Amino acid sequence: MLTSLVSKSKDVIESKTSGTVTWKQKGSVWQSIEQEFQALTGCHRETKTQRDKYFNSKKKTKSKFATNKTNIIKTGGGSCQFQAFDLVDTQIQDIMGPQLEGLTNNYDDECSDQDEVVSEHVPYANNCDDSEVVFNNGKWSSYTPQQLKRPKTTKL
Repeated sequence: MLTSLVSKSKDVIESKTSGTVTWKQKGSVWQSIEQEFQALTGCHRETKTQRDKYFNSKKKTKSKFATNKTNIIKTGGGSCQFQAFDLVDTQIQDIMGPQLEGLTNNYDDECSDQDEVVSEHVPYANNCDDSEVVFNNGKWSSYTPQQLKRPKTTKL
């Protein structure tokens, strides 16, 4: 019930701007929600109580989305354990929009076509030749950590 009332004025409530005018608008919207809630249900809830209830529900929904996202990424076998979404969660998802999914990052490990992205933006990515890398005349067995402390050559 509360989330459906909030969705009617989500532009004001979810506004990221701050200032005297914005806070007065938000206060008047929350008071109108209080009056509508009382008219529809017949029970009185204060503005602060309803606002706290909405923001707590929003936090729980964000937590569910984050938990599900981490469960998808987990490795180690076994089944993925999703937390079920109820009606309130879906309504809050509609109110918040893309805030829950987050921004897409083509360079992240979650990118499905990562190879295409790397080769598209880095033209020399597929031209790497490991045979050019030679350390200590090819004798890796004689490598010591002290060799890292040597000064750089003048050619570099």
